[in-house]
Amino acid sequence: MLSAIDLARRRNVGVGGTPNIYIFNKGKLINPPENSLHLAVEIVRATKAGYLTEKFQSEALRKLLYGNYQIDNAEGEMFNQVPLEDKKGFSWFLGGYK
Repeated sequence: MLSAIDLARRRNVGVGGTPNIYIFNKGKLINPPENSLHLAVEIVRATKAGYLTEKFQSEALRKLLYGNYQIDNAEGEMFNQVPLEDKKGFSWFLGGYK
């Protein structure tokens, strides 16, 4: 879902910003903070580009969207997952460069 929202945001004029989603889980309605959603989209994009593993993506998204994952911890862990030789390219990728 996050991947589709990001693709629409990048391809369609007038669609932009960070997605605002609501999750219904175990009888509770969850609205993750905007910072968590922004990082979640970056994680999905980075996984699709091959910088991050599917395993890391699944764990990080679960923590970001369903839990109280601190954004600084999540971002640090994301960068730690990228091999040293790919860190510069990864930073450029996150900045929107190809």
